[in-house]
Amino acid sequence: MKNGIEVGVLRILAAVAVCTILFNGIARGAGLEGERLAVLIMPTELQTSVAKGSGYASAGLEVTSGDHQVTVKVINAALNRGSRSARQTEAARIAAVVEHEIAGHPEFSDIKVIHIDYVRRSGSASKAVQSFDFREAPDGRFVFHIT
Repeated sequence: MKNGIEVGVLRILAAVAVCTILFNGIARGAGLEGERLAVLIMPTELQTSVAKGSGYASAGLEVTSGDHQVTVKVINAALNRGSRSARQTEAARIAAVVEHEIAGHPEFSDIKVIHIDYVRRSGSASKAVQSFDFREAPDGRFVFHIT
């Protein structure tokens, strides 16, 4: 029975991937490009990897991907009350996990920014605590960007 469930999950993930590709094509044809088009391309796999690499539960993270950016929202983290340097250190670890996970996947070849948001959420209201950007360097690595 376990293999049947795994096959079912793989079929669902494949259907999501096909729908994402179709949606991206339709959205581009309608002129919706760039970061305004935040679509979950590989949500479960990437979110699980980021959670493992950062020590967060998957429920405490949201991972989305647009044409050129992967965004990780860290929701209601204890570090929301911590220092900027502590959040920056953790954001760098999260970005490194994302970088490792998207490497070699053609659907992520146009990603230029990994964006980490620390968010305080209560019900449907969200408030940004702090954000960090890691931009792709000429060598392909993602490095912290200071604005």
